Amino acid sequence: FIMMIILIMVSLLASTSGFLTANSIHLKRPHRFRSKVWMQSISSSQAGNESVPGTSVKGEDDAVDYFGQFTIGDLTTAGSALSPPLAVDTDVEIEALLAEEGLPSELLTPFPFGDPTKGVFCSRTLNLRSIKVIGYDMDYTLVRYRVQVWEQRAYHYAKEWLCNKGFWVSGLKFKEDLVCRGLIIDKSEGNLLKVDRFGYVRGVMHGTTVLDQTQIQRIYGRSIVDLRESRWSFLNTLFSVSEATLYLQLVDRLDDGSLLANSISPFEAGKCDTYLKLFGAASKSVFRAHVTSKLKSEVLAEPNKFIELDPNLVRTLLDQRLAGKKLVLITNSDWKYTDTIMRYLVNQSPSATTTQTTGSSDSGEEQAAGTAGAAGTAGSSSSSSPSVKQTSKEASKRRSLLRGQKRWGEAPSLLNWRSLFDVVIVSARKPDFFTGKMPVYEVASGAPPLLGMVGEVETPAAATAAATTAETTTEAGDRGGDTLLRWGEAPSLQNWRSLFDVVIVSARKPDFFTGKMPVYEVASGAPPLLGMVGEVETPAAATAAATAAAATAETTTETTTETGDRGGDTLLREVYGLSEGRVYNGGTARMVEKLFDVSKERILYVGDHVFGDVTIAKSSNRWRTLLVLQELEEEVSGLAGTHEVRAELKLLLSRKDRLSDVLNHMRTTLTRIDARIESNRLAAAAAASASAAASAAAAAAAVTAAATAAATAAAAAAAAAAGGDGGGDGGGEFPSLLLLSAEDAVVKAHHEELVRRLLVSLSALDREVEVALKSYGAAVNENWGFMSRAGFSDKSHLMRQIEKYADVYTSRVSNLLRYTPYAYFRAGQQSLAHDGDDLATFLKSEDHHEDSAVSGCGLLAVSGAVVSVCMSEQVQNSSWHDAWCSRTKWPEAEA
Repeated sequence: FIMMIILIMVSLLASTSGFLTANSIHLKRPHRFRSKVWMQSISSSQAGNESVPGTSVKGEDDAVDYFGQFTIGDLTTAGSALSPPLAVDTDVEIEALLAEEGLPSELLTPFPFGDPTKGVFCSRTLNLRSIKVIGYDMDYTLVRYRVQVWEQRAYHYAKEWLCNKGFWVSGLKFKEDLVCRGLIIDKSEGNLLKVDRFGYVRGVMHGTTVLDQTQIQRIYGRSIVDLRESRWSFLNTLFSVSEATLYLQLVDRLDDGSLLANSISPFEAGKCDTYLKLFGAASKSVFRAHVTSKLKSEVLAEPNKFIELDPNLVRTLLDQRLAGKKLVLITNSDWKYTDTIMRYLVNQSPSATTTQTTGSSDSGEEQAAGTAGAAGTAGSSSSSSPSVKQTSKEASKRRSLLRGQKRWGEAPSLLNWRSLFDVVIVSARKPDFFTGKMPVYEVASGAPPLLGMVGEVETPAAATAAATTAETTTEAGDRGGDTLLRWGEAPSLQNWRSLFDVVIVSARKPDFFTGKMPVYEVASGAPPLLGMVGEVETPAAATAAATAAAATAETTTETTTETGDRGGDTLLREVYGLSEGRVYNGGTARMVEKLFDVSKERILYVGDHVFGDVTIAKSSNRWRTLLVLQELEEEVSGLAGTHEVRAELKLLLSRKDRLSDVLNHMRTTLTRIDARIESNRLAAAAAASASAAASAAAAAAAVTAAATAAATAAAAAAAAAAGGDGGGDGGGEFPSLLLLSAEDAVVKAHHEELVRRLLVSLSALDREVEVALKSYGAAVNENWGFMSRAGFSDKSHLMRQIEKYADVYTSRVSNLLRYTPYAYFRAGQQSLAHDGDDLATFLKSEDHHEDSAVSGCGLLAVSGAVVSVCMSEQVQNSSWHDAWCSRTKWPEAEA
């Protein structure tokens, strides 16, 4: 009985435990689901996706669409009852919708302001809604330099550097149209090349002289240009224009001997006596012009002279921030230059000025939004309707956005440009930024932590107080590890340094021995060495020297701060990771990914350098990429203006193809006639030999009946071989192959005359095509034509690089404004050689039948006036005319 009770109790306990376990699992599942939905709503709110009644935002569960693109951030129905969909299938209904909703009129066209030259062109489908982080280059990307002005000054300072080295550069002048982006320098031959997408050379300039096709064929033949070889240098950016121009002009002087003859000391002829060495000198001179000359000082002094302001740039970046995108500035320029240029871009931007002057309007809208929010709150007290709550949320979000705009308009000169970016990275040393292990330093002087992000309320007083606090912190030296690089402080006599000629700190060994580490001069706390080992220096002399150095350093510091001559001086502190709202010197792409905790395919990088920005970011990091081609607007406009030339070229080439087709058949007929004549000659020789043998046998009087029969048979065979019945051409497909031998000479002469006439016509067409090709693209560049084309019908090597590594490309960043941060860029259908309009037309034609392959020889009949004459004269005297007509079942006249 006791055992029975124990068993019953155990059974009850087990069943109770199972019930509780099952119910606990049942309860936990909805809890986890609610948590996931809550987190998803938070992330969608952070991503700037406005809540829409009856919709939700796609999350990780809806990873990709039917094009394989990520759909994170897309809106989708939530499963609730929905109103009927809008009928927007026609242009009329779309226009009515735009008028009703007050949407911008530019939506009526697919391009910004209705201008196709400002379009965003897609090579690889890109869903911008799924992008979480957007990185921007600065030079020639956010900043639109005036190419002629900038490159002319860079050319000037490069030439000045060469002149100081003794090079004879007197009389050289910058020529803007001599070079364009996408060309390739052959450093071993002193040539500049235009290469097609397959790597074959299509155009060459040796020095400043254009070579013809015969010379090109003799030098390169069918050689393929492989950019992985050190022989070639690809012009990736507009900064390369001055470098290539100077190099080509120096090649001319090396060829005529004037460079070596007229250069003076310290020029070393042995270092510049080949095209390869000369390229090194030209490249180094341009590098020095960018780094050590007064070029950047000129830009900072007169930015309006060098920079073309874009009125929509700030609005574009602001829209992306409001949409929840994380923006990162990644530039190779130093902090001082970056800060000054970005201040100019933002403070002088018409959009920033407009926002500032409409502050009262913003306040009114904010007040209206607040009223709407209050109404929503009041309504919610009397009703718990979800729509009322939604109205309150929308009003709250609208107030937040308006506050961001108001904050933007209050103090545009107080580091406002930094509020557009979550992180700023200067001196990034791309392309090593994407592939190497670069050290990273936080910029502490002149770049305090970001005072306020877009969407936060900040008064000028609060901003000033924060700036003062940051300044006080910098002066007090609370950042113990901060080092002033080339900024200058009062030096002290530190004897230990007299033991060393050079001191290197933060060396980052072992990469110091193997890598390409940046180098910075330590200027604070480490003044120039006052005395070297072995030099006699009295205490009094040392004290006097220290005092003089201190005075000099103080004066230099004040002058430097006021004039900005030392553009790269920055207070840095070495760190090992990134944080939002700060400015950094150096770093790596991996640090950006880690900071924002996003996958590679959710980062978009925007730059102008084909290799340093786009190719490396795509191939090494698998980031999505957007290439900015500043000259693209002129390219697109030029292509549109060549419609008549293209139509003429297509017509000329079509005529050439038709004449060439007939010529090829004529040549084939002539080879058949020659073969038939040779066959008849051999047959006649065989018959003569057989007759001679028969005569010899008869003269011997020993001819038997069998011998006579054999001789007769041999003669008959010889006669058959000489012309016979015309059926020995292999199946009777072309009975004309064996015409009577008496006609062969006449037919051959007639065909040769027709071939000569065709050749004359083709030569005339070639001259017309050559003239048309020279004018094709000349409006864009007289020497090289279109940068995207190699010749008339093929793509250039530059275009191949763009299609392979750039997901989308456009002429300026502000072109994205019209498409919004939620755009879905879809690549068009790519062309195929076997999928053309002419094939579709042929297949749809009424004359096309399944057995049309039998009448393929009819191609000879559609060839124009000259060819018609040729064909009619050929066919009329052919013995196979009747058989051909009966076999094809064509009327005799049509055949």
